[in-house]
Amino acid sequence: KRLFQEAGLDPDLPYQLQAEGKWDWEHFEELCEKLTKDIDNDGVINAADLVPLRKYLLGTYDGDMSAADVNGDGAINLKDLVCLKKSVAGIN
Repeated sequence: KRLFQEAGLDPDLPYQLQAEGKWDWEHFEELCEKLTKDIDNDGVINAADLVPLRKYLLGTYDGDMSAADVNGDGAINLKDLVCLKKSVAGIN
């Protein structure tokens, strides 16, 4: 919820969309784009941000992953990797 607040979004938006039967892949991708973070803190969201996230998901990275919850759902998982890849590729 913190990521949503930091991005100026309502933290309950996904829950509201779900309750209204409107939570779909399009809304998920839209939120991914708005919430994507610079994971390696170099000031740019790019392919280099994929490396620590992939390593973390494989259990081989123990660095700071505070920005890795890309979609703001409270978990660092494959959904975050998908969001980040789409952001880097410029896919909406």
